[in-house]
Amino acid sequence: MSTENHSPESGNQKEAVIPNHSPESGNQKEAVFPNHSPESGNQKEAVFPNHSPESGNQKEAVIPIEATHAEQDTKHDKSNHREKSEWHMRGWIIVFVCLEAVVIIFYGFFVEPSKQVDVLTADKNNLLSQDLTKQIYPIYQDIHVMMLIGFGFLYTYQYRSAWANMSFNFFLLIWVIQISILLVGFFKMMVENHWGKIYIDIRTMIQADFAAAAVLISLGGVLGRFNIGQLLVMATIETWFYAPNLAVGEVSYVAIDMGGSMFIHTFGAYFGLACSLVYSWMEEETVKDHEHNKASYTTNLFAYIGTAFLWLFWPSFNGAVATGNAQHRVIVNTVFALTGSALAVFFLAPLKSHGKFKMELLLNATLAGGVAIGGTCDVLAKPWSAILVGFVSGILSFIGFEFISPCLQKRMRLYDTAGINNLHGMIGIYGAIVGIIVSAAATNTEYGPSLSIIFPAIKDGRTFSLQAQMQLAALGTTICFAVVGGLVTGFILRIKCCFDGAPKEEMFSDLPFFEELEEVNGKIEVEGILVKLPPPNNQIIEHPPLEERPIIHIELQEMNDAQHNGVNK
Repeated sequence: MSTENHSPESGNQKEAVIPNHSPESGNQKEAVFPNHSPESGNQKEAVFPNHSPESGNQKEAVIPIEATHAEQDTKHDKSNHREKSEWHMRGWIIVFVCLEAVVIIFYGFFVEPSKQVDVLTADKNNLLSQDLTKQIYPIYQDIHVMMLIGFGFLYTYQYRSAWANMSFNFFLLIWVIQISILLVGFFKMMVENHWGKIYIDIRTMIQADFAAAAVLISLGGVLGRFNIGQLLVMATIETWFYAPNLAVGEVSYVAIDMGGSMFIHTFGAYFGLACSLVYSWMEEETVKDHEHNKASYTTNLFAYIGTAFLWLFWPSFNGAVATGNAQHRVIVNTVFALTGSALAVFFLAPLKSHGKFKMELLLNATLAGGVAIGGTCDVLAKPWSAILVGFVSGILSFIGFEFISPCLQKRMRLYDTAGINNLHGMIGIYGAIVGIIVSAAATNTEYGPSLSIIFPAIKDGRTFSLQAQMQLAALGTTICFAVVGGLVTGFILRIKCCFDGAPKEEMFSDLPFFEELEEVNGKIEVEGILVKLPPPNNQIIEHPPLEERPIIHIELQEMNDAQHNGVNK
């Protein structure tokens, strides 16, 4: 490789930097020339900083080349798109402020503190308030950690959009907490036909986190493809569909779903998938193989932090609204189900990957037990049944990631960015089916005095067979609400005059959203990455796997000699 005798006819070049190389230490770096377009013949500029022939350090050697008319047009288009995006963002800021003003007004008229937090009755209910805080607030903290750190870090696996994914996760969490209290309270009063104020305490805040969990699950289906305005609209519409579905399921059907297998996981997954399906159909080309839609060693390590927090605190999520012995049973069953799903993944992953593990499976499928046991975590009375439910869910999640997702992508152009169907969608349906079977098979002898707590409608004369039918009806209603809401949202978000969707080159990237990254826009910082030679013009090369590619070591001293001698290395 030489920086001399370069022909401008070979195409435009940009900069690739090899930092921190020391000839004395013998360290070698590997350079990558990414983002090369075979059609335009564009290549990158090679820069070797701080190296001089006298000292052994070489100064920057830049190979300038004039931009072609095609590249100038591309830059002009990008500049116009950025300017248009800035105006769209300013418009969305106005929308944000107006919506927040409406929320504040509604809170002022319709939301009141409960007796435990009301300043006028604080003295009378002091002991009750203290007991409630001691019992529930630690669980509420656990759920909050799951939403913010669990989902947030799990979504950082994309190496070019980790900042945006975590920030949008935070934004949707705080927005849905506010609006879900209003919407869930309104629709429950409508279904009950009992109107009044919405009273809030810690238990209300837990329900708000549950609504946020459904939206954050949907976020995984469109991760990296929507801007903040589109996500605001998606979250708002989804909460409008989530609230009536929850009210119908809990009030009309009196369905049991302690950990949200149906109302949270199934709903969130299929809302996000339906929205993604419409968006994928209208995209000019698939984004599956997008150059930025990849994970790195470091980002997967951060994503594992999210998985660890979700795995650790999932028992609190499932048992947050349970009481007494039922809450104890929920925690035990959830832990056993999580161990079952995790073991299933560790057993199965090497069979498909030539004796090796696959990080995508370890980050996601290991959590399937927490989703599956949600519908029956307070019902199952024996530990072996919880382990079995979890183990089967791990197998189903493994099959989803390895076989079902590629099939849906190929046959339907349904691109599921974070695999929410494999962790939340079909596993949530599986958990709901387990709940239907358990409800139909329940007996008074098996549950004794706990029966009326587990199945509230049974004490009012409902049979176990009818309870199972109501569970099935709740599952069907949930899927209908989710799919219809997702399809409607997907079509709305494709309205060009209202929503400025990101072009393909800006998807899965932090650059359009953060000022700190503007200075490196369009540049790649190389830190000892493998050289990826540009393919010939008008020719597409299928690159071999990483371990099969030749590694090109560059000695700076040899390159210096080559420059003086005019020899290409």
